[in-house]
Amino acid sequence: MTTAVVTITCPSCGGRADNIQTTAEEQTIKCAFCGTELHIPRIGEVVHERVVREVVHEVVHDVASSPAPDYEDVIRTKASPAKVAAIGAISLAVVLGLVYVVKHEADDDLANFDRAEADQKAAQDGCAASCKQECAHAGDKERGQWDTTGMEPQIRDTDIMVCKSECETRDCSGIKMHAH
Repeated sequence: MTTAVVTITCPSCGGRADNIQTTAEEQTIKCAFCGTELHIPRIGEVVHERVVREVVHEVVHDVASSPAPDYEDVIRTKASPAKVAAIGAISLAVVLGLVYVVKHEADDDLANFDRAEADQKAAQDGCAASCKQECAHAGDKERGQWDTTGMEPQIRDTDIMVCKSECETRDCSGIKMHAH
């Protein structure tokens, strides 16, 4: 009977079974690390090997003295440089798109704020001008016309100021200006 010695790598966990004797008979063994059934090739059987593109570290395992190995850190898939570059380019495009959108929205918000502030200023100035015109002759009714000598000019200025204050409180109080 002809025999041969082979090394088999478990497809489930990556553990290796060394020095396995093959025969002309069909046989399987259990992986010492994870218990997966492993097919042992028969003598003369054609085995199709695949190209392994990642490094599989050799597993050194003494079944009697150590627990089952943890392969989480041993076997890892490696990202290809093309995938990394593609993910980086997509991420950069998304970030730049978000920055553009946020900047555009901020510019619109600032323009709206400036426009609203200008509208409020114009409304307040218009209201103040209306009150000034309305109160230009405050107190004239009492005497017909002011005497420009003595205290009457100060009293007239006071009457105009009181009239404007009352008018602005009554008519312009709903117009608020933004503080800078």
